[in-house]
Amino acid sequence: MRFTREDIAGSYDEKEDVLYVCRKGESYSYANEDSDGLVTFRSMETDEVTGIIVYDFLKKLTSNEIDISALPFDVHDFVDDFIKKI
Repeated sequence: MRFTREDIAGSYDEKEDVLYVCRKGESYSYANEDSDGLVTFRSMETDEVTGIIVYDFLKKLTSNEIDISALPFDVHDFVDDFIKKI
């Protein structure tokens, strides 16, 4: 399942339960993974967040282990649409 907006693009891999989101137009980034399975990509020039990968996304969402409002990108519209399809 893919989604796109003016500023971000992303997809959700249902088989692996992984959410991918990135800011459009960014290229050179580095990544850090925290202990909760969130990979954050940051610009090598500005250190701003350029993308994220959330492992076990649906599992964490349905068990309230993740607060989507705390993510660095607003994915509420996508997540709301996604939940309606479940």
